[in-house]
Amino acid sequence: PYFYGSEELAYQFRLVNFDEQWSEWSHVHTKEYNNLSAGTYTFEVRSRNINGNISPSATYTFTIKSPWYLTSWALTLYVVMALALYVLILLILREKHKKDKEKLTIQKEEQLAQKDYQLREVEEKSEKEISRLKNDKLKAEISHKNRELATTTMHLLNKNEFRKVIVFDETKH
Repeated sequence: PYFYGSEELAYQFRLVNFDEQWSEWSHVHTKEYNNLSAGTYTFEVRSRNINGNISPSATYTFTIKSPWYLTSWALTLYVVMALALYVLILLILREKHKKDKEKLTIQKEEQLAQKDYQLREVEEKSEKEISRLKNDKLKAEISHKNRELATTTMHLLNKNEFRKVIVFDETKH
């Protein structure tokens, strides 16, 4: 209320819930706070005149809200997005597993078909070998029978000649 000494006024500040104590007396009549976290604060200021009289403190209460990305709806959105991402990853992994399983099934079927083909080839070779061995055996048997027949025929011829000789000899005597 006094015009004289207004340039000599000193101010003291305090922000309740942020500052522990009043600031030092200063002739600066502004105060700036940066990077305040969300919450409710009360700003108090008092002045001291040239006579050393301290005024009652003036207060201003204000609230700093959380940034939009930390609000409850944003956190809910984050949770929903995380769940959606999790479900999407599960679906992608399931589809990949399904495709891998199908590829593996196709590979196994191809391997089985190849083994069947190889088995049929071995079976055919075995059957041909068995047929060849049977034919060889039959040829050997025929050859053996032909030899026996030839031998028997030779014996019979020899016997007949021997009889002819004996009969011829007996007719001579």
